[in-house]
Amino acid sequence: MKIQCDYCDNTYEDTLYNCPHCGARNPSHNDGDARPKTIEELKEWYTNHNLPPYETTRFFIGIDYRQPRAFGIYKDGDQFVVYKNKADGSRAIRYEGEDEQYAVHELWQRLKDEIANQKNNQSRTGASASETRKANARYRRSLIAVGIYAVGTVLFMSFLIGVAVFKFINGPKMGYYVSDDNDTYFEDSYGQWYSYDDNDDSWSSVSTVDLPDELKDSDTVKDYYVSSDWNASYSKTNWDDTTFYTDYQTRCENDSSSSDSDSWDSSDSWDSSSTDWDSDW
Repeated sequence: MKIQCDYCDNTYEDTLYNCPHCGARNPSHNDGDARPKTIEELKEWYTNHNLPPYETTRFFIGIDYRQPRAFGIYKDGDQFVVYKNKADGSRAIRYEGEDEQYAVHELWQRLKDEIANQKNNQSRTGASASETRKANARYRRSLIAVGIYAVGTVLFMSFLIGVAVFKFINGPKMGYYVSDDNDTYFEDSYGQWYSYDDNDDSWSSVSTVDLPDELKDSDTVKDYYVSSDWNASYSKTNWDDTTFYTDYQTRCENDSSSSDSDSWDSSDSWDSSSTDWDSDW
């Protein structure tokens, strides 16, 4: 899906983090969480945010679920399908195509909206004796679970560090790349790519689907890596001097200070009956 930039009025794919024409941030991606780009990453995001089972939230990730009242995403051959099963059992297809990142983004945004709706519904009920009992129960459970949580946190952080080291050694790194056609590219730590235009002496964001094949392939991309730092001998504008770098720094700061408003308290109740199951999405 293409959207129109609020600043330069040009259109571009909504999957891009920035407008490729002027560098303005895509407002639909203005969040502190690193957004999932694959079905597996969406599953991990779901788990890390302590959401209830799929049967409770009615969001089925990686599953072609056929019962009424459900949202979901799954892969069928080389196609990714995003769907909603209505209350009457009929299915509305939100997206069907080869762009996994776009498909995942569609369901992820809908899931985030539903989390916000569920929290708003609970906040309207106000404080009650039931909520007080829940709070007391949570406190008691927290005292019991603190040791388990501490150990789990250490193990989880060790896993993340291991994954990061593996990616750094075996996959693409943040920095400058030069393709077979002698074109210059830059990748940031979020996996967003940028291409350099020699004619305009400017950088623009580029979707991974538009990268040359040698940079798409995880086995070959590291062979085209030049450096993490700009050098005057490049005779090109330093990526760090662009608005893309400013937005990148802001995003990093938001990530480090994010309160993670999408996380779910396991003791709270999720009522999927409040969802509009008659609309297409």
